[in-house]
Amino acid sequence: MDPNGYVKVKCVATGSRSQSQVVKGFVFKKRAAHKHMPTKYKNPRLLLIREKCVSRDIQESIRAKGMTLVYDMKLHRLERIARSTGSPILSSDTLTGQKLKQCESFHIEKFVEEHAACGDGEKRPTKTLMFLEGFPTRLGCTILLKGAHSDELKQIKCVMQYAVVVAYHLILETSFLVDQKAMFSTIRFPDEVNVLLTDQQSPS
Repeated sequence: MDPNGYVKVKCVATGSRSQSQVVKGFVFKKRAAHKHMPTKYKNPRLLLIREKCVSRDIQESIRAKGMTLVYDMKLHRLERIARSTGSPILSSDTLTGQKLKQCESFHIEKFVEEHAACGDGEKRPTKTLMFLEGFPTRLGCTILLKGAHSDELKQIKCVMQYAVVVAYHLILETSFLVDQKAMFSTIRFPDEVNVLLTDQQSPS
């Protein structure tokens, strides 16, 4: 298993380093399909559809019903969400009768990357992120790095990804050694048997 498939690292060149955090869920660089769609939900129901694009008429219908659409999601991202929610990935012709799964919260947030370099008179770049939160960390989490220029954050990201792999293998090796110790503690070795026999024969 690749631990980096469960622990993702995202960089946002804004705020302070102390604002870096671990999100119990997923963070994607995504925005709502329409600017007037809601960008915040508590305990939302999620429908995962494998579709690359959605017609304008359907988008307007979804917006009119007070729902939010995020499209053009990569399949591996849908698979991560499906793994954590227990929700299947569906095609548009198999939606009838499906029971939708939930997460604790959904919100879309726009960040101004104040630490990013820009020329005189140029606007600071922005980054829009979508948050799906409230999953057990064993099923997936995201480390959100802040407080520095994007180039520096990318270097830290590489270190974090390496540290995640090292920590995972340390856990595996520690578990293996504990199991080995438990197994060997129940085995009598020949020298121990000889000592026991000698002790038993000594009274005669």
